[in-house]
Amino acid sequence: MVDIGDKERVKYGQFVDMLNALRGEDLISAQQRREFDKRWRAEPVLRDQILEDLERIMERHSERLMSKDHPPESPV
Repeated sequence: MVDIGDKERVKYGQFVDMLNALRGEDLISAQQRREFDKRWRAEPVLRDQILEDLERIMERHSERLMSKDHPPESPV
């Protein structure tokens, strides 16, 4: 049986992985990374929202990459 503490540790690990990936891609600054981590620790009830915020940053980056690789065709 997995207890709440184990679930929270896994969730925190995923959070840190996301932060590190975003920081590694220079999508967030070091200061922003620290602020996200501070919010995570200070506001546990907002953790799902914080993860969604990070996912949105990743999605916007992916969308920009896709539009660079495959720009929309211009009408003829």
